[in-house]
Amino acid sequence: MRKTGILSLFALLLACAAARATPEEPDSVAAWEQLDREYKTAEREFYKPWKDAKAKGEKCQLDYTKHPSRTFLPRFLAFAKQYRGSDEAVKALVHVIRYTNDGEERSAAVAALIEDYSESQAIRPAIWILRSRAPDTLDTLIEKSPHRDIQGFAMLARAQGLKVHLDGARIFNSAVAQGTSVKDLTEEADSVTVCLTKGLGCPVGAICLGSAEFISEARRWRQAAEPGD
Repeated sequence: MRKTGILSLFALLLACAAARATPEEPDSVAAWEQLDREYKTAEREFYKPWKDAKAKGEKCQLDYTKHPSRTFLPRFLAFAKQYRGSDEAVKALVHVIRYTNDGEERSAAVAALIEDYSESQAIRPAIWILRSRAPDTLDTLIEKSPHRDIQGFAMLARAQGLKVHLDGARIFNSAVAQGTSVKDLTEEADSVTVCLTKGLGCPVGAICLGSAEFISEARRWRQAAEPGD
């Protein structure tokens, strides 16, 4: 028994030592923050000769083929592969799409976005870049969106710099019919109108919803159109 106990204790000590020797893999957020810091540091170092020369009233020619946006591309690609499925991986893929001059690299990054993030809110910051660097992708994303009539077209509207208004006259009826929630149906809209007489049993009335700035502007236009109210 004593020998067995000693062997068990020895095995436990070895397991603890192995656990300490194997560092935990950083999560995607911490890893992204580290990569982003290193990138920004490299960018500051790249521009330092130019800033120093400018301060002295001199000229300085920079070699933009060595800019960190290019030299860090392999690291951003590796990050997106390692942390596939995370919101931070979207940021890495967007960087690749924005800065690479390699058509195959851009196509691979765009394909990864469509495959892994077409139904995720994480892809929204990528829309502006996709509009200029891979415009054909927008149609594909719209087709793959879970709410094609809302999320997909809202995505396209934002790519054009437009606001999205949802006429939600029968929004509650629609939510029930689709087996979803009003929140899910309206989350892509910048503003929504809801009719209180359709499905809610009120004799009269409607509600306009949006940001404080939007409501203030809407109230001003309503008063201009109907100054008596």
